Amino acid sequence: MFDELGVPVVTIGRDVARAEDPWWVAADSASSTAMVLDHLAGAGARSIAMLSVDIGWSWFADAQQTYREWTADKGIEPILVLARPDKLETSAVSAAAEILDHRPDAVYVPPQWLASGLLRVARERGVDVPGDLLVAVGVDSHLARTSDPPLTAVDLDPAATARQAVDLLIHRIEEGKPAGPRLIPTTLHPRASSLRA
Repeated sequence: MFDELGVPVVTIGRDVARAEDPWWVAADSASSTAMVLDHLAGAGARSIAMLSVDIGWSWFADAQQTYREWTADKGIEPILVLARPDKLETSAVSAAAEILDHRPDAVYVPPQWLASGLLRVARERGVDVPGDLLVAVGVDSHLARTSDPPLTAVDLDPAATARQAVDLLIHRIEEGKPAGPRLIPTTLHPRASSLRA
């Protein structure tokens, strides 16, 4: 719509419907997913599941694709459950229950709100985190840091993303020639949820 009006735009995240568009900035979801999966495997996990969301956003799509490729490369049976984005609490609980029915020993949960549902269902079933189940989330937040146990999380560096988005927009306005896309490096913060004694 903005392109049709001649308005320069830079998006946070890739528009999956416009693969050729170079005007976007995003945290490197593929790299961060591989980093988390390697961390969980390094902590001893052999059956690693992913609990994500059924939504057409590039951040989720890239994470899910990387998970499929990583499990295939390692010869691990993929366990991918997608929650509905419209009924957050009930969807989180039902998707968490479905994941735990597969009895994985680790789960990567890109969105924080799904991790809360996973921890709740795990407690109800007597599944200890991290004793029985390692958990990591794809977004660092106050909730991740203060969860019980504190959750291993990916720092997406939103400040750097915002700076790069403004810089790319200024470049687009002044120069007009593509200088993107730009991927923002991420950092993993290991915490108690994925560290066994």
